[in-house]
Amino acid sequence: MAVPLPRSSVLALLCLLCLASGSPVQKEAKASRHQGSAGPVYRVSERPAAHLQADPYISASLTWSADLDNAFTQGSLTLKNNELLVHHTGLYFIYAQATFGGLRCPQENRNLVYLRVFLNSVQHEDKMQILRADKTPCEQPQDTTQVGWRKPIFLAGAFKLEKGDSLYVSASDVETILKENGATYFGAYAL
Repeated sequence: MAVPLPRSSVLALLCLLCLASGSPVQKEAKASRHQGSAGPVYRVSERPAAHLQADPYISASLTWSADLDNAFTQGSLTLKNNELLVHHTGLYFIYAQATFGGLRCPQENRNLVYLRVFLNSVQHEDKMQILRADKTPCEQPQDTTQVGWRKPIFLAGAFKLEKGDSLYVSASDVETILKENGATYFGAYAL
């Protein structure tokens, strides 16, 4: 017949087991040191991240918002003057998408639409283009039964950014950029 342990003994035993196995945070920190990670270990809520959406209420320009639908900034990435400001040095995954569209293809089908991401670096005087894509709006003759046209451009890459750097997006034909939820966005997160 088993003799029940006093409640204080059971609690002490549980505490010892928890300490012996290590907390999940301790395990993550140990694993990252063993894998040779030189970057900081963030809690999920502190990890620098931003997902910005094109503001549909401003039609004359491509203006970003962190206050629409699923858009946000957290950690050490902030939005100021339509630029994403970096407050901690590290590796970042940067992405942007613009969806161009309209009722009819532009008359001059040879024109290209483009999307570019620029870096204002604290280490370089000139802005640097770090991501770029150009596309023809309508690659095939306009189908008269088709309602409108759409051409998304998606860019992404990993870059080392320094404290004080900023990122901004430039696009052609802003009047044809669709600004509905999920169509045009820009963001970054720490790796």
